Amino acid sequence: MTNSNPDPTATDERRATERFLRKESVSIQILLPDADGAACAKVVASETIDISGRGIRLLLPRPLEANRIYDICVELEGDPRRFLLTGETRWCRYNGERQGHEVGIEILDGEGTDAVVWYRALEAG
Repeated sequence: MTNSNPDPTATDERRATERFLRKESVSIQILLPDADGAACAKVVASETIDISGRGIRLLLPRPLEANRIYDICVELEGDPRRFLLTGETRWCRYNGERQGHEVGIEILDGEGTDAVVWYRALEAG
């Protein structure tokens, strides 16, 4: 996602890649404090609202802090692969209608991730 505007519904569209309205399964690994206050990795199940080669908009039960890096696993319907991605949160806001937190995540290229395969899979349709 190249749009730095915190309002993803703004008409000033700056995305470099096409966005697809798709509901897909996503797991995101986040660090949460445990009972002792130490950081503990938790995997949170989620779903996409829309996806593109460079970004994902998720619906989560809890907010995520902006400008943080997360490990993400996405499963596309009809595709047997699991895409292991790294992304940075660009914005987060509560959506009362959907009763969850919408989170915009920019997919980052990185060694050991499926970012290139992800981009190609979405480009192919």
